[in-house]
Amino acid sequence: DAQSAPRSMTFKPGSADCFELNVSKLVAGGEATWEMDGATPGAQVAVVYGFNDGKTVVTEYWSDWCATFGIEGVKGKRVICVVYADGDGSARCSAAIPPGSSGARILSQAAERGTCPDSCTSNVDDQVID
Repeated sequence: DAQSAPRSMTFKPGSADCFELNVSKLVAGGEATWEMDGATPGAQVAVVYGFNDGKTVVTEYWSDWCATFGIEGVKGKRVICVVYADGDGSARCSAAIPPGSSGARILSQAAERGTCPDSCTSNVDDQVID
């Protein structure tokens, strides 16, 4: 019997994938929608954005939010929205995409509040604005 080689697994920072994030197509001058599914019913969820791959760690010292984002430089001013998940664990929000932003790369990710010391985040959405 031949032994198979051990498989190597790679995890992208912030990809805890505790719930799912789907983002509509980003178009300069238009409005985009961020939809979250699979969050804890009634939980507060925040969507953040940034421009580069990387890692930002937020600890419970920031108002009971614990998250490891797969986006560099996520700060308080880079919050798209904060919403509550409904009874099915779904949430959504919309925001205007600035005119003249065509060609910019935007990464967005969501996190659930009150999961400390663990991190409950979504997948990272990576788009270039049309």
